[in-house]
Amino acid sequence: YYAEEITVGRVYPQLDEMAEKGLIKKMDKNGRGNKYRLTRRGVRDLQGHREWENQYLAPIDELSP
Repeated sequence: YYAEEITVGRVYPQLDEMAEKGLIKKMDKNGRGNKYRLTRRGVRDLQGHREWENQYLAPIDELSP
């Protein structure tokens, strides 16, 4: 959840940071911008985060009275 609007000015710095950390690979898209893909490390980190969510965050069904 973000209280502020997510803008291009916020997204691209985050993508650059993720690329620097080796989570995604930034590639040129025929001189018309960039395309991105997850690296193996990015996939592992994403899977680890999902496992953490599944372990520590209760499903919504369990929170309902």
